[in-house]
Amino acid sequence: MNYPEIADLPIVRESLSFITPPEVTLQVITDAIAAGLKRIWMQPGAEDEQASQSARVAGINVIDDGHCMHGAIGPPPVNGDRDHATRRIM
Repeated sequence: MNYPEIADLPIVRESLSFITPPEVTLQVITDAIAAGLKRIWMQPGAEDEQASQSARVAGINVIDDGHCMHGAIGPPPVNGDRDHATRRIM
């Protein structure tokens, strides 16, 4: 499914990983702040300094150092454990 805004998600999570052009990232962060997200992972290429700073000022834990989530946590588990990524990062 495609959700144009974070507020459109059926369930708002505490964490968000995304890949957007940098010119879109600031709007994603604005929406994330409004939705009360706690953690943001900007995938390589999505980084925007102003967006990162806005998120940090709002108290969001931001990963924006160019690391790819898939490379950092590895492939999804075979057993269908959907919380695998969250446990490995935390």
